[in-house]
Amino acid sequence: METVEERAAARRASWVGIVAHSFREAEDLKRAAYDAIPPHERAEAIWELVMRMPWGDDATEYRLDRTVARVKRGGR
Repeated sequence: METVEERAAARRASWVGIVAHSFREAEDLKRAAYDAIPPHERAEAIWELVMRMPWGDDATEYRLDRTVARVKRGGR
Protein backbone atom coordinates (compact mmCIF):
# COMPACT_ATOMS: atom_id res chain seq x y z
CA MET A 1 0.00 0.00 0.00
CA GLU A 2 1.23 3.48 -0.83
CA THR A 3 1.88 6.09 1.80
CA VAL A 4 0.23 9.51 1.81
CA GLU A 5 3.51 11.05 0.67
CA GLU A 6 3.82 8.62 -2.26
CA ARG A 7 0.27 9.32 -3.42
CA ALA A 8 0.87 13.09 -3.13
CA ALA A 9 4.08 12.79 -5.17
CA ALA A 10 2.26 10.83 -7.86
CA ARG A 11 -0.44 13.54 -8.05
CA ARG A 12 2.13 16.33 -8.29
CA ALA A 13 3.91 14.46 -11.09
CA SER A 14 0.77 13.96 -13.17
CA TRP A 15 -1.54 16.94 -12.55
CA VAL A 16 -1.48 19.92 -14.86
CA GLY A 17 -2.62 23.47 -14.10
CA ILE A 18 -3.81 25.84 -16.80
CA VAL A 19 -4.62 29.54 -16.53
CA ALA A 20 -7.30 31.05 -18.77
CA HIS A 21 -7.92 34.79 -18.81
CA SER A 22 -11.45 34.59 -20.21
CA PHE A 23 -14.33 32.15 -20.50
CA ARG A 24 -13.65 31.91 -24.24
CA GLU A 25 -10.00 31.05 -23.67
CA ALA A 26 -10.98 28.45 -21.07
CA GLU A 27 -13.44 26.88 -23.52
CA ASP A 28 -10.78 26.84 -26.26
CA LEU A 29 -8.25 25.18 -23.93
CA LYS A 30 -10.80 22.62 -22.78
CA ARG A 31 -11.74 21.80 -26.38
CA ALA A 32 -8.07 21.48 -27.41
CA ALA A 33 -7.38 19.09 -24.52
CA TYR A 34 -10.47 17.04 -25.39
CA ASP A 35 -9.56 16.89 -29.08
CA ALA A 36 -6.03 15.73 -28.23
CA ILE A 37 -7.42 12.51 -26.72
CA PRO A 38 -8.07 9.77 -29.29
CA PRO A 39 -11.72 8.60 -29.47
CA HIS A 40 -10.95 5.11 -28.14
CA GLU A 41 -9.24 6.62 -25.06
CA ARG A 42 -12.26 8.86 -24.45
CA ALA A 43 -14.52 5.79 -24.58
CA GLU A 44 -12.22 3.93 -22.17
CA ALA A 45 -12.29 6.88 -19.75
CA ILE A 46 -16.08 7.01 -19.82
CA TRP A 47 -16.27 3.27 -19.23
CA GLU A 48 -13.84 3.62 -16.30
CA LEU A 49 -16.14 6.24 -14.74
CA VAL A 50 -19.15 3.95 -15.19
CA MET A 51 -17.32 1.03 -13.58
CA ARG A 52 -16.29 3.18 -10.59
CA MET A 53 -19.85 4.36 -9.93
CA PRO A 54 -21.39 2.81 -6.83
CA TRP A 55 -24.37 0.69 -7.81
CA GLY A 56 -26.41 0.73 -4.61
CA ASP A 57 -30.07 1.22 -3.77
CA ASP A 58 -29.60 4.85 -2.72
CA ALA A 59 -30.61 7.20 -5.57
CA THR A 60 -27.99 9.76 -4.47
CA GLU A 61 -25.28 7.29 -5.48
CA TYR A 62 -26.19 7.50 -9.17
CA ARG A 63 -23.98 10.47 -10.04
CA LEU A 64 -20.38 11.16 -10.91
CA ASP A 65 -17.98 12.69 -8.40
CA ARG A 66 -17.73 16.45 -8.51
CA THR A 67 -14.48 18.31 -9.00
CA VAL A 68 -13.80 21.06 -6.52
CA ALA A 69 -11.56 23.97 -7.43
CA ARG A 70 -10.81 27.40 -6.02
CA VAL A 71 -10.39 30.40 -8.25
CA LYS A 72 -8.59 33.39 -6.79
CA ARG A 73 -8.38 36.75 -8.51
CA GLY A 74 -4.74 37.67 -9.16
CA GLY A 75 -2.90 40.95 -8.75
CA ARG A 76 -3.69 41.58 -5.10
